[in-house]
Amino acid sequence: MKELEAESPVSQCDFDRLKLSTAPFMERNLEFMIGCMDGLSSEQNKFQYYYRNLGRQQSQQQAWLQKRRAREHV
Repeated sequence: MKELEAESPVSQCDFDRLKLSTAPFMERNLEFMIGCMDGLSSEQNKFQYYYRNLGRQQSQQQAWLQKRRAREHV
């Protein structure tokens, strides 16, 4: 075994080149997650806006119905 190691042209530097870091992988996944969170936040804002407008519209409908009923009773 020692003979193979002594004759081997492979150095520690060559092994260091083979080590793949997980940092780029993690960075890319984190960027994707941030993008997804931005999209989720945007959709949540749209959802809240829709329900606010729905509440306003329902209030206006109720007010209109009350006025109409009041006119019919008079």
